[in-house]
Amino acid sequence: MAQTVNDATPSKPQPTPAAIFTNAPTPPPVLPKNRPILLNGDVRAYDLYRTNGEQNASNPNRQAFNFGGSLHLEYHPETNFFVGATYSGAYPFGLTGKDPAANPHVDNTLPGFPLSTFNEAYAGYSNGYVQIRAGDQIINTPFANAADTRIMPAAFQGVTSSAQFAPGWTLLFDDMTRFESRTSSGFGRYTLLTAPVPGASDELVPSGTERDTSGFAMPGLQYQGKQFAFEAVDYDFLSLANLFYSQAQYNLDPGTKVNPFIGAQYATESSVTPSLIGKINNSTFGAQLGATVAKNLVLTFGADYAPWNSETVTLAKCSAANYVTTGVFLPSGGTPDCVEHKNGTATIYYGGIASPYTDSYASDPLYTTALTQGMADRRSAGVSEKVAATWQPLNRQLRVIVADGFYNYINGAGPNLTREFDADATYFLNKVKPGRYKGLSLRYRYGDRTQPTLPYDFKYNRAQLEYDF
Repeated sequence: MAQTVNDATPSKPQPTPAAIFTNAPTPPPVLPKNRPILLNGDVRAYDLYRTNGEQNASNPNRQAFNFGGSLHLEYHPETNFFVGATYSGAYPFGLTGKDPAANPHVDNTLPGFPLSTFNEAYAGYSNGYVQIRAGDQIINTPFANAADTRIMPAAFQGVTSSAQFAPGWTLLFDDMTRFESRTSSGFGRYTLLTAPVPGASDELVPSGTERDTSGFAMPGLQYQGKQFAFEAVDYDFLSLANLFYSQAQYNLDPGTKVNPFIGAQYATESSVTPSLIGKINNSTFGAQLGATVAKNLVLTFGADYAPWNSETVTLAKCSAANYVTTGVFLPSGGTPDCVEHKNGTATIYYGGIASPYTDSYASDPLYTTALTQGMADRRSAGVSEKVAATWQPLNRQLRVIVADGFYNYINGAGPNLTREFDADATYFLNKVKPGRYKGLSLRYRYGDRTQPTLPYDFKYNRAQLEYDF
């Protein structure tokens, strides 16, 4: 199975050497001639509970449980070709009641209903330098990834390819045509911004007028050295936007216990014809510092900044019902975005990232993205900071992550200060070795977000029991 952001995958105490940001297709494993089949998977039980500071009919407290897993098989004959498939399924055993998909008290970001899908079925070729994989597959690129923080990962249909042309240097090219969200049991030509996906934000293309919006082409360049890593990718999202993203990281002195590192990121995005979700104009700059400040303890600080843009449009009233006429990709989540004028016009504020495959998933690569949200999920410009500490004692069998983030979405339409505190603890019952973890793990995550708009205070409790084999 393609490497994913798996909840039970152990992370290193510090990024040494500098980390690769996009997982290029990994070379097929070298298997014994008498065992050409690779078999692995996971079983996962997941319970989550969301509470709101202020509830209403459309925004009550929510809970969900689901039990499921994945089984992956890959066959490697004595050639450079290989084939693979993954089945993923989940069943809540009736614990979420009748018709959970339509129940507002069920948190369908999990979701609370059954799932059944072959989210991988591909054929590939690899000679050690060039690799091509075609079909349904799980990928992990900055703004199109597995988002594997619920019961099963998101997946894509298309072709991924990579070519190593010099020591440390890799060319990437992905061409995807269909998408399967992490709450769906089939692939379709949609995105999280343009279709009513369970557990995701509201669609921006009105029902009944949906058009083919799934698919992207992404060329990329990647360098991985002992102290320095760099990546640049360019997404062409069909009928929506063009997004360029780059990230670099440098380890200042990896030979020391402190092992300080610095990172930088830059994104720029603009709409493309026919611009189905409106005008997009974003530039995001980010910086990150980190170091091992004590044994097994890594401290990081990150910040992101995106300037606001404004336009005066013909708009009699600042209301959600009228926003479709603005032709602009507007903020969400309560970020102020509109000021009315007496002459029948209004000034609107925009400048956030439109992320068709991570919107509402909190899986984008920005340094300040938190457990439940970030600037890309809020579709907002502004300034954000996040400090995080990762502690991994007991030979990495225990991993504790604590983070505090601050998000300032103030613009000419008004203020909006959001804060989020997160705590994340995982205990691996087996010894953690290099590579994919095998065995039982328990994980508990807590997120507490405060904001000046409904629901004012948002708390998430997530409990997960997983066995990887």
